[in-house]
Amino acid sequence: MQRSPIACRRAAQTISPPTHYIWVTDELLSHTIRHFFRHQCGHQTRHGSHVPGPLEARRRSMKRRMTIQSSIPQGDPIFSLFNIGSLFAAPRPNPHTDWRYEPPTLQPQELSKNVQPPLAPALPPFLHDSAIPLATRLAPHPDPSDAAEKIHLQISATLAKDTSNSELGSREEFQTETAHPSSQTLLPEEVSASHLPALEIEGTVQQSTASAREARLRQIRTLIRSDSIADKRRNRDRLAELDRLTQFQASEADEAVKFTLEVLGELVKAKWSPESIIWWLARPSVPLPSLRSPKGRQLLRKLESLVNSSLRHSTNVGNVCAKFANSLDKNEHRHTVNPDSLKSLYRLLWGFMGTTSAPDVRLMHSIADQIGNSQLRDALCLILEDREPAPSDITRFLQSHRASQSSMALVIQVFNCLPRHVLHDWVLTQPEDAFDSPPKARGFSEASCHTFDGWMRLLHSFDNHATVSSDTELLTSLVEDSTAIYNIDREVVSTILYALKARRQFNHILARAKEARVLPLAVDDERFESLITARNSLIHQIAYQYSLETTRSRRQNWRSIHYLYEYLKANDLPMGPLFSRAAVKICVIQPLLDNMWVSSHRFAWVRNILAEVEGEAVARRTEDIFWSWRESLIKQSQQRLVENGGSGRAHVSTMKKLNLI
Repeated sequence: MQRSPIACRRAAQTISPPTHYIWVTDELLSHTIRHFFRHQCGHQTRHGSHVPGPLEARRRSMKRRMTIQSSIPQGDPIFSLFNIGSLFAAPRPNPHTDWRYEPPTLQPQELSKNVQPPLAPALPPFLHDSAIPLATRLAPHPDPSDAAEKIHLQISATLAKDTSNSELGSREEFQTETAHPSSQTLLPEEVSASHLPALEIEGTVQQSTASAREARLRQIRTLIRSDSIADKRRNRDRLAELDRLTQFQASEADEAVKFTLEVLGELVKAKWSPESIIWWLARPSVPLPSLRSPKGRQLLRKLESLVNSSLRHSTNVGNVCAKFANSLDKNEHRHTVNPDSLKSLYRLLWGFMGTTSAPDVRLMHSIADQIGNSQLRDALCLILEDREPAPSDITRFLQSHRASQSSMALVIQVFNCLPRHVLHDWVLTQPEDAFDSPPKARGFSEASCHTFDGWMRLLHSFDNHATVSSDTELLTSLVEDSTAIYNIDREVVSTILYALKARRQFNHILARAKEARVLPLAVDDERFESLITARNSLIHQIAYQYSLETTRSRRQNWRSIHYLYEYLKANDLPMGPLFSRAAVKICVIQPLLDNMWVSSHRFAWVRNILAEVEGEAVARRTEDIFWSWRESLIKQSQQRLVENGGSGRAHVSTMKKLNLI
C-alpha cells in the first residue's frame, strides 16, 4: 500500500529544519564529542588493567565507578554520564540559592556595675626599681586610673564609718606614712595601710611579697632564656640586668637567700655556662647562705660541680670562696660547721690558688682553723708553710706519716682536701722508683688502691655528705662490688670474655643452620648447654650438610663454610677430614662441574686446609687435578668461541653467561 502524496509532503515538512538552525555534519559532531570527552569527562576514560582474563572488565568498571564518585562535588546532584546540552553551551541551572548560612556573631556583653576589675598588685620594697614596668605587665586592665579612683572611694567610705578613731591624721600624714617603704602594700601611695585591721594588713603584705617574688622570678626566666644567652655567650648588659634584679635590702636577708637558690636553679636549667653562673655568684649584691645551714652546703656542692664542669678556670671562684669564708664566725665553736663543707671549701680555694699568681694563704688558714680535727688542721697548716703550696710539701708530709699504719686515716683526710690537679702534678714529679711495689705489709696493694679510689668517688658523688659520714656501713656495702672485681685475675676475666663471645657465635651458627635446614634432626630439640660440649663434631657435620645442599646458591654455601672455618681457627678447634672434603666440594668441585670459573686465590685457601688436615701429598695431588680440570675448561671455552665466529681470548665467565658452555 502506497502512502498518499499529501502524507509524504506533511512528513517532509516536519523533518525539514527551520531557517535559524545550522546543519552539523556527522564528522564534526563526532570530532567534537571525542574532543569534549577526552579533556573534560575523566569518568569516560578507559581504565587499563595488567591482569588478563575475565576479571579485567570487572576491574575496569570498579575503577571507573570510583573515578565518577571522586569527581562528584559534595552537595551537588549526580550528573548523567552524557549531557548533550553541554556541547552547545546550554544554560545550567543556578545551584546557588538566595538564602545563605551565616554563623552567629558573639555580641559583646557589658560588664555589670557591681563587678569591679581586679587591681594590679603593688610590689614589695625590694622591687622598687622595677615596680613600674612589672606592674604594668601584670595588670589585667589597660586603664589603671579607674581602679585607683574606686580604691579612693572605698577608703573614703571606710574612713567615714570610723568616726570614733581619734588617731586619724590628716591627708599629709597619710602621704608621709605611705611614702615609707616599710608600709607599702596593695593600696596606692596616697593612702596608708596602718588604718586597716592588723590581720588584713599582714595577709596583704605576705600576698604582695609572694606575688612580687614570683613576678620577679618570671622576669628573670624571660631574661636568661633569651637568644643572646642561650648560646652560652657572655652578654655584659644582660648580666648587669640580672645583677640588678637580684638585689635585696638588708632587712630581707632570709628572703634573698631563698631567691638566690631559686635563681641558681633557673640558670642551671637554662644551661648557662659555668663561668657566667660563677660570675653572678661572686657579685657583692648576691647573698649566699651560711655554711652552717643545709642550703649553704647544697650551694657549695653545686659550686664544686660547676667548677669541675667548667672548660677554663674562672677568676671569680676565689671571690665566691671568700664570701663563704667571711660568713664563718671565728668566735663560734668549731664543731658547729660541717667538716665536709669546710673540706670542700678548702679544696675549691686551693684549686683557685693554683691558677692565680698571688694566692691568699691567710684565707686558707682561716678556713683550716674552723676544722674541728686538730690533727687534720695541723697537717694542712704544715703543707701551707710556704706562700705557694708545692708538690714537695705533699711529699714531705707523706714521708713523715708513712712509717705508721695508724696515721694512714689522716693521710686520706688530707688528700680529700687537695684538688685533683694538685695530686696529678705531685704524681708527675715523683721518680719512677717511687712507684715500685712495696711490701704489702707497709703499703697498699693494687686492689686496695682501687678500693680507695672507689670510696672517694662515692664520697664526691653523694648528695648528703652527713649521711655518708655517719653511716660508714652503707658506704662499705657499696664498695664491696668494685673490690671483688679487682680481686679477680685479669687473665681470668679475659678468658671469660672470650668464652662468652664463643658461645654467642656458636648460637649464631646453630640459628643459621636451622634456618637453612641443614641442622641434624637428632640435635634439633637438644638444649644449648649440651650442644656446646660437642660443638666441634657438630660444626663438621653442619659443614658437610652445606656441601650436600643444592637449594642454596654457591655464594651462600661459600660464606657459610668460610664462617665455620673462621670460628674453628678463632677458638683453636681442630679440623677433620669431613670439613676439608666439604670445603673442596663447595669451593672447587661444584663450580667446575657447572663450568664456572674458580680463582687461584680460592683454591689456595682450600689447598692450605688440605695440607693442614690430610697432609702435603693429598694437597699436591688435588692441586694437579685442579689445574688440569681448569685447563680443559679454558680450552672448551676457546673452542666454543671459535665455533660461534668469535676471535681473541675466551673468558669462562663470559661464555657461561652467554650459555655457550
